[in-house]
Amino acid sequence: MLLLVAPAAHGYPYMVTWTLPAQPSGVTLTGLRIDWHRCADGPPGGSLNLLSTATTATVELPIDRYCWSLVSLTATQTSAPSETVVFHSSPDTDGDGLIDDQDNCQLIINPAQIDSDADGFGNRCDGDLNGNGSTNSQDFILFQQALGQPSTAPVYHPADFNANGFVNAQDYVLFQQLLGLPPGP
Repeated sequence: MLLLVAPAAHGYPYMVTWTLPAQPSGVTLTGLRIDWHRCADGPPGGSLNLLSTATTATVELPIDRYCWSLVSLTATQTSAPSETVVFHSSPDTDGDGLIDDQDNCQLIINPAQIDSDADGFGNRCDGDLNGNGSTNSQDFILFQQALGQPSTAPVYHPADFNANGFVNAQDYVLFQQLLGLPPGP
């Protein structure tokens, strides 16, 4: 009973597909149960009881890594869980709660996803203030001109790398880490 899992767009909900288990002679399959849990934690995360012998179901889960198993239900007994399949949803490389496909800074934590210049790269990983494809001395001049200026939500100033409402020394430290790099994830 191999359980196959394929994510929909953005990694959830999951479409779960399986092969119906073979039953001993004289035993009627009355339904199935899909169990899942986060592999790291161990305890069950949830179950989905199917009162039919369908071969697909859609399950909505938060983005994470899950272990899945399929259990046969009959009128007289419940089978042991089938082979457990580990499924990795889309990765979240920086651990900020956004999968890489949706994250505008995949290597730097930026859960707010602020992108002041609307170039597809979050402020936290975009030191290219003049849009020429590189964070360099030209951007440093623009950063110096912005230093000390307020930065207003929800747009924020492009030089407000941490989106705290001010272009200040904290942003200078972050800008130094971006020097010499192209913008982006």
